[in-house]
Amino acid sequence: MSLEDGESSLGKYIEEKRLSGAEIFKGMPKKETVLDYWRWAFSNLLGNTERGTLAEFIVASALGIEKDEHFDWNMYDLKYHYQAADGKIIDVPIEVKCSGYLQQWKQKTYSKIIWDIAKKKGWNPLTNEYAELGRHSKIYCFCLLAETDKSKVDVLDMEQWRFYIAKTSEIDLLFGDRKTISLHQVENKLGLKPVTYGEIKNAVDRACG
Repeated sequence: MSLEDGESSLGKYIEEKRLSGAEIFKGMPKKETVLDYWRWAFSNLLGNTERGTLAEFIVASALGIEKDEHFDWNMYDLKYHYQAADGKIIDVPIEVKCSGYLQQWKQKTYSKIIWDIAKKKGWNPLTNEYAELGRHSKIYCFCLLAETDKSKVDVLDMEQWRFYIAKTSEIDLLFGDRKTISLHQVENKLGLKPVTYGEIKNAVDRACG
């Protein structure tokens, strides 16, 4: 196919396909699968690169959000279908941020618990257009891997996680153009208490209501 032939398809959005892991890479003699790639690339869930995406998955799981509704490079991380008191379903954009005390490398002290709340332009992958600078979610979910013992830390154990559910409107009001927020500020200035994995949905519903 020539470049000219391909130009006619440039305006299309390529829909994300959910893979099973059994798909085989074409042209590889060992018949490597997508699962082989996942194991090779994404097994390090404790590392900062994957831990943020893992936090999104955890929150999505708690809220019953399907992966099909998650887009990379979106203006927010998740879209939650909230059922209002009158029965109407309202789409609520959620931003998920992750932090933790422990890192893989040798540490002299625990990492400071800080989350990113910087305003961003936001990009819409469906239109290839940027939005105005701002916080484009209605809810922030601050995720904390709370384990402090490296011999016990397990990112797959939901008992080691804590979550703080905040209204974006309150963050805008209290923190303006600030780019980060600390655990102390979340607990004392926003007045939030941590919830467990099983309590995420109720906390988000309260914030939506």
